[in-house]
Amino acid sequence: MIRDRAISIRSYSEEEADEEIHSSIDFIMDFYQAVGGLVSEIDRKHSNFTRSSIEKIQYLMTADHTIKGKLAEILTFYARSTKDSKIRIEDILENHINADRQEFFDEKSLYHKNVRSRRIDRDALAISLSNDLSPAAKEFLIAQIASAYTKSRIKDYLDSLFTEGVDSIHSDKIRISDESEFIMLILALIRQGEDGLPYRIEIEKGQVLRDGYLIPDMIIYKR
Repeated sequence: MIRDRAISIRSYSEEEADEEIHSSIDFIMDFYQAVGGLVSEIDRKHSNFTRSSIEKIQYLMTADHTIKGKLAEILTFYARSTKDSKIRIEDILENHINADRQEFFDEKSLYHKNVRSRRIDRDALAISLSNDLSPAAKEFLIAQIASAYTKSRIKDYLDSLFTEGVDSIHSDKIRISDESEFIMLILALIRQGEDGLPYRIEIEKGQVLRDGYLIPDMIIYKR
């Protein structure tokens, strides 16, 4: 019917009419198939526009429009500028801003308020050199040693020196594997007789080299 109607209006052969009809039907089908993608693209652009509008509104509502906010924007732009642009910005600021002290931008600022002070010329303090520890330094050193090398730790080390059934040991039989054991041995010598350290030490003349450490020639007895 479409072909006959086309032939009656215009001079067509049947083949030409059929070809144009088929072409028109294909065009309509392709157009409607493309409508879905077109609608999706419109929705996407609409969403992007809506999101951009909301972000701009939020920025305008939260942006700091005070002098402090404007100055912060200038400094941010200055930090991102080239060397020549920085020089130009510095000249503009120098010609138009009178500032005699820095202020806080916020609680996380890297700036601190300056404190006015008067320079006083005086002789430099002399540096005293001494090989002796001050009382305060000695007290601190003793406290550090006491906290690191407790009585129980010293006792455990001394117990490890004795084999079963032996209640005395001479310096030439003592094992020292590191500096901490050397320190505990010296502390045992200094603190012998204290509660919690049931040992007696007899010191003889001379010294003995054990495992690279020089210790007194002595005998340690279990009490």
